[in-house]
This record gives sequence, structure tokens and C-alpha cells, in this order.
Amino acid sequence: MTTRETIRFRRTRKTAMPDLFSNIGIWDIILIVVVSVKGTFAAYIPHPRWKAFILLSPIPFTFAVLALGQPLDATNLSGLLVLLLYTFAVKFLYRQFKLPIVWAIILSALGYCVIGGILAMVIPKTETAFLIAAVAVSTVAAILHSAMPHPLEPKQQSSLPIWKKTIAIALVISFIVIIKSHLQGFMTVFPMVGVIVAYEARLSLYTVCRHIPVAMLGLVPMMTTCYVLQEHIGLVPALLAGWVVYLIILPLFVVPLWKKYDTEEDIRRISCENQSETLGRN
Repeated sequence: MTTRETIRFRRTRKTAMPDLFSNIGIWDIILIVVVSVKGTFAAYIPHPRWKAFILLSPIPFTFAVLALGQPLDATNLSGLLVLLLYTFAVKFLYRQFKLPIVWAIILSALGYCVIGGILAMVIPKTETAFLIAAVAVSTVAAILHSAMPHPLEPKQQSSLPIWKKTIAIALVISFIVIIKSHLQGFMTVFPMVGVIVAYEARLSLYTVCRHIPVAMLGLVPMMTTCYVLQEHIGLVPALLAGWVVYLIILPLFVVPLWKKYDTEEDIRRISCENQSETLGRN
């Protein structure tokens, strides 16, 4: 390497790091802080249903959209299918392949980034693509929501120190923020809270998977509202309007689902009581 080439290499290396972090703004910092707090809070909820319910909140999506700073398009909606794939991949790798939960999460998250990065380059940002994505996501979510059973799973709360959980979440989100330009809309639905919830809910991963179609059925109308209104009233007001739609639609799916869980719990409780009475008589 000549002297001139060496100087050029050093200059390139000096400017690489600033360019890498030059796209980090105030919304990125807010996203990291808010999601870190939310993820840490979710980690200390023992009940699997409430852990899954935390994932239904579109708070990370909202701040991620603002951090990305781009109008919604088909990649945002398509990301919901990759999110579904991520959630089931964690369960499959942990339950079927018997991988440690940390490795199951890491491999699934890397898979999300690879798939999202590739699809972000090929999915057109057109109204037709958005419509196709909305129909596809809604169809898949509706089928899964109606077909998936709802078994009861055990509660769990790990003893991992709070500072380790917070740091882990912050590092994951920071990495996603750095590569957000490559993920495009897929960045906004990356399982930022899901990485820690999957770790904490490793004994009840099916319950987490069971709630993802519910989130999809709520986020599709929310994203569609934002997509339609963003050019007319701006991105922030459009997100607020999307929140209104989401909060109206979400109970329509969550309440019946949780009633089924309550029924299963009642059946199990009555069965245990009957068994206890039978043993007492004998």
C-alpha cells in the first residue's frame, strides 16, 4: 500500500464512524429510552397474558416511525408478517430444536434483519403495494386468530437483574436505530420489546405467539389510517388518528380472546376441585 493509499484509507476510516451515527436524532434517543423502560416493565410481569398484552401496545411503533422520519408505506405492513415469523421462530428454535433461549432470540432477530433488509429493497412504495400488503397481512392474521387454540401456560418471572435487562434492550434498539435506513419500514415493527419478553416468557411462548395475530389485526387499520391521512394532515396527527382507530379495534379481539382464557382457567380450577373432593372421599 502506497503512502497516498494509506492516507486515503485512514481518512475513510475516520469518517466511517461519524457517518454511521450521523442519522441518530432526538426521536431515536427517545425511542431507545421509552422502549427500554417499557421492556424492563414487561419483564417483571409474571402472567403470560399480560406479558403478551404489553406487546400489543403500538408505543414502540409510534416512536420508531418518528425516528425513521419517513411516511408509511408497504414495508411497514409487510414487517408484521416478518414479526409473526420471528415470534414463531423463537418458539420453534427453543421448543423443538432445544436451543438456549438467548440463541433462539438472537438467531430469530438476525433473521428478521436479513429478511427485512432484503424485502425493503424490493417492495415498491406504491399504493398498490400497500393495498396488497394490507390484504395479505389481514388475511393471515384473521386465519391464525380464528384457528389457533388458547392453552394455559405457566407464569414466570426471571431473577435477571434489572440493569442487565435494561442494558440488553437498549443495545438491541441502538443497533436497530443504526441500521434503520437499511430496514426502512421494517424497522418500525421490529420486536424491540419482544426480545426481552421472549426471554422472560420462555415457558409461555405460545401465549405470546397467540397474541401476535391480534396485534396485526389492530395495527393494519392503524397503519392504513396513517397512510391515508399523512399527506393531508402530517405524520404526527396521522399517527394520533391511527391510535384512536387502534384503541377502538383492539378490544374487539382482545376481550373475546381473554374470555376464552378465563373459561379455560375456570374449567381447570373446577377440575382440580373435583379431583380434590374425590381424593378426600376416598
